[in-house]
Amino acid sequence: MSRVRPVRSVSLVAAVCCVALTGCVSETQSGSGSTFKFEWWIPLLVTVVSLVALVGGVFFMTRKKQGAWVAVLLGILGLLFGPNMFFDRAVVDDEHFELRTGIVFSPTTFDIKWDNVVSINGTAEEKTGRRGRKSTSFYLNFALKSGGSEKVPVGDLMKHGAAKKLILVAERKGIPLSGVTNIEE
Repeated sequence: MSRVRPVRSVSLVAAVCCVALTGCVSETQSGSGSTFKFEWWIPLLVTVVSLVALVGGVFFMTRKKQGAWVAVLLGILGLLFGPNMFFDRAVVDDEHFELRTGIVFSPTTFDIKWDNVVSINGTAEEKTGRRGRKSTSFYLNFALKSGGSEKVPVGDLMKHGAAKKLILVAERKGIPLSGVTNIEE
């Protein structure tokens, strides 16, 4: 029996666990607004599992085991993205909507004032991968009074609370909504 299977199995289970747990979002109320962040243990767990995968992969590489590169790759990717989740946040209040996500040294940020919003259109974009697997990405497109628009990606942080609050505030402000607005999983 090949010893590659256990290394791949452990790596796959670790990756699935990390991805499955990314939906845990906490909401903090302050005045008329809400701040959404990932639960503190989610980025910590992703970082620790990634570190274990990286160390395990390097250990198996020194032992010349096939498939150790999978654990090393997952470990590196997890260490690149896990700690960044500590800094992701969304703020929705009566004045504006704010989103900060991405890599610490180069974050993607949005700060949209409700007074400047004409309408919000939710869209879903479906992409087909190399092996025919389809993935759907959701976006909220804000048409602005000052001209132009903002295309805000709806990731885990938005899907699990912030988008629902954003839509409620927009409806209360009388901002027209269209397209895909039921984006919770």
